[in-house]
Amino acid sequence: MRKATADTLDSYLFAPHISSPVEMAKDTLSYILSERDAERLMPYLNLYQYGDALLKKDGGVLTSYGLLERRDGQPVQAMEVPRSGLTMQ
Repeated sequence: MRKATADTLDSYLFAPHISSPVEMAKDTLSYILSERDAERLMPYLNLYQYGDALLKKDGGVLTSYGLLERRDGQPVQAMEVPRSGLTMQ
């Protein structure tokens, strides 16, 4: 028996404020450095490439709603969208 999607929500992290590799890079730099140091360093970095590398390393997925990552660090797999049982006849 398959688990319902709602039963697995605790296995994921959701960050609606991150919707691009650049935002991922900025968020990470702000976390590991002081805000002042992060702001000073950002103009000298390729934020897109750094953010993209972080996403690949962490297995995160950018959705139209924001960043989705698994808590266990494994890659996020494609989710099945249930089909309606209604058909036109």
